Amino acid sequence: MQQAYGESIQYSLNTLISYLQNFGDDNTVMVFLGDHQPGTLVSGTDADHDVPISIVAKDPSVLNRVAGWGWTDGLKPSPHAPVWPMSSFRDRFLAAFGDQVTK
Repeated sequence: MQQAYGESIQYSLNTLISYLQNFGDDNTVMVFLGDHQPGTLVSGTDADHDVPISIVAKDPSVLNRVAGWGWTDGLKPSPHAPVWPMSSFRDRFLAAFGDQVTK
């Protein structure tokens, strides 16, 4: 069961990466967002409910908007990456990428 789950995650990530390679351009931005933890047969009974999130973009200005979040480069979050409730991520994301007021 654990191996099959790992293979399904690998397939999903490979599909997203292939899409970016084949159809992405300089303006493409993707947010890879984990849905939920697998069942206890895969994760065990003591697993937390944290899910990984990655923002993928070629344009450095996109990543500069989240530079202060303490994230690391790449798709695999650091074990020391910050952990926030989903509502906090949502609020940060909307603040970083929502309507920007210019003066």
